[in-house]
Amino acid sequence: MPIANEQRLERILGAGISVYAWSDLYAQLSAGVPGLTLHIDTVRHAESVANARGLVAGKWNAQLSARGRLQAYRLGFGLKSAPYQFAWTSSLSRTSATLECAARLRRISIKPICTDARLDERGLGELEQQPRRFIPEYNRGDLKYAPHGGETYLQLLQRVLSFLLDLRTSVREECFVLIATHIGPMRVIAGVLNEVTEPSDVLRLNFSHARPYRFEMTTLSWPKFVDPKEVLGDRVHNTPAWHRKGLALINT
Repeated sequence: MPIANEQRLERILGAGISVYAWSDLYAQLSAGVPGLTLHIDTVRHAESVANARGLVAGKWNAQLSARGRLQAYRLGFGLKSAPYQFAWTSSLSRTSATLECAARLRRISIKPICTDARLDERGLGELEQQPRRFIPEYNRGDLKYAPHGGETYLQLLQRVLSFLLDLRTSVREECFVLIATHIGPMRVIAGVLNEVTEPSDVLRLNFSHARPYRFEMTTLSWPKFVDPKEVLGDRVHNTPAWHRKGLALINT
């Protein structure tokens, strides 16, 4: 049996990347999308020049600092499951540079490392390239808050869930996967896969640079920290049963 559904895999390997509507995500994830265990090592990029200067990066394409490059080289020794069957980075260069440095010490992935913009850090608008500061909305777990010109955590969740759904429906067998991304997407991934229930707990999660964190994915379900009514309103009760069943059948 092939390890992946090749037609669906084309989507997640870069051909036709999609962010799905909330209604489509809920239709599939409310029932759960099952599969064999995926062992997912998720890595926050090595230190960037923004991190070194205490600045907010967001979508700003900040390069790795000198310390960050050393962290990325050391990461090569920390990836105990390498070579992975699949590996992804965001479209921001600090994630790809992290894996490029690590790959100089050991083979990272059996297949070519792919880029997926759904793994990008959330856009932080007017906060980008400004000194880091306490944001009370994040502290209380406000998933709808966005700085002017930026993204909400709900918007980030929508694209990360779309990536995870493509991953779950594409890969058929148990395997090891590597994802190099950012702290925002990592919070979302941890919240979804570890079934965290409180938004404030998700937004307070912290991850060190250039260190792998292991998450296991079997059945991918709707995140417990999000009330479906927040994104669907009354439509949460209006998704036809046949529609949910049909979508679930497609993914088995």
